[in-house]
Amino acid sequence: MKKICLFFVMFFVTLGLQAGVYEHTNEKGEVSFSDQKSFGSKEVSIPPVMTFKAEKSKVLSETKPAITKKRYQSLSILSPLDQGTIRDNQGIVNVSYALEPRLMEADALELYMDGVKQQGLSLNGIERGKHQLYLQVINRAGDVLIKSQSIVFYLHHHSKLFKKPKPKTKPKINTVN
Repeated sequence: MKKICLFFVMFFVTLGLQAGVYEHTNEKGEVSFSDQKSFGSKEVSIPPVMTFKAEKSKVLSETKPAITKKRYQSLSILSPLDQGTIRDNQGIVNVSYALEPRLMEADALELYMDGVKQQGLSLNGIERGKHQLYLQVINRAGDVLIKSQSIVFYLHHHSKLFKKPKPKTKPKINTVN
C-alpha cells in the first residue's frame, strides 16, 4: 500500500515539474531561455517533436528453403555404455554422443534421463541405481528430427553401511634399558 501511495505522490510531483520555456531579453539585447519565469520574460510555445511512422519492410522472398526429409543420418550415445556401470559417489555422469552430420545452427540437442528432459550433457547428483538415457535433435518448431536408441546404465555409490576401516596401530614394544 505504501508503494502505491508513493507512486501517486511521485507521479503528481513530476506533473508539476513540467514547466514551460521562457524567453528573456536583457538591457544589452542578449536573449536567454529558462524554465523559470522571471520579470519581463514571456512564454515560448514549443512545437511538438516531429515523428514519422516507418513503412513496413517488404519481404524480398516468400520462398522457404527446401528442407530435406532426413537431415541427419545417425545419432548415438557413446558414453556411458549401454548396460555399463559407473561408480561415482557424487552421482556425476557425463554424456558423449556422435551425430552425423554435425548439429545444424537452427536445431537443438535434448537429453532425457528416465523420461525427464535434462539441462546439458553433464548430469550431477544422480541417485544410485538403474537409469535410461536417450538423445534427440529438434528443430525450432519442436519437431523431433532424429532420436537415438535408449541406453541403460547403472550408477553405484560407495555404501554408507560399510565404514572405512580404522588404521591399525603398531603394538608398543617394551624395551629394557
